Amino acid sequence: MLNINKNKIKASKVAIIILFVISSIIIGQVHAKEGLTNSELNQLSDKPINEFHFNKIKRFDIAENGSRFSFDAEPVDENGLPAYGGEFITQGYLYPYNFLETHNGVNEDGSPAYPEKVLGRWVCRGWHIGEGASTVTGPWVVTTQIFDLKEKHGRQTIITEGYELADINVGIDRAITGGTGKFGRAKGTSTQKLLGFNSSFGVNVRVVLRLRR
Repeated sequence: MLNINKNKIKASKVAIIILFVISSIIIGQVHAKEGLTNSELNQLSDKPINEFHFNKIKRFDIAENGSRFSFDAEPVDENGLPAYGGEFITQGYLYPYNFLETHNGVNEDGSPAYPEKVLGRWVCRGWHIGEGASTVTGPWVVTTQIFDLKEKHGRQTIITEGYELADINVGIDRAITGGTGKFGRAKGTSTQKLLGFNSSFGVNVRVVLRLRR
């Protein structure tokens, strides 16, 4: 009876592994179809809006002001970096899409390197997940982001929620949950990619906001 049970357990494990492999292949194919490359993101807003059933598409490059990144004193890892569960808030500047390909958007002191090109303010708050700031792949924070588009704070904003990835140039979708002004009833999907880090040690990020109202 013991040998029979062992064989059943072995067979079950093999079946689980096979199912996992098949699922991985299927998920990989779906992601391959759904994932957006940089060129696809560039082309997205050139297509008719009604083809995607979107009211508006807005695109930005974000340069975080690293001097405005503030995180909880605890929990931190052995290197003093934010660990899982640690809260933070940070700010940055909205630039034209693709601007950060050839420009550094933030000076070392945190001021905008090209103030005449700044399209608005960006505020991000959330919690570290995964391995915290030491995460090298996959989700490392879950956040709320505010895209503040007018000179007066809060007059015209777009809000997004979701995961952010530690991987460079890997897109992830986030929910557009609302806003203010003409975006007060906005919803839709934001696709975000981490581009790297700037001279203020803040992140550079690229986003496409596909809005419905």
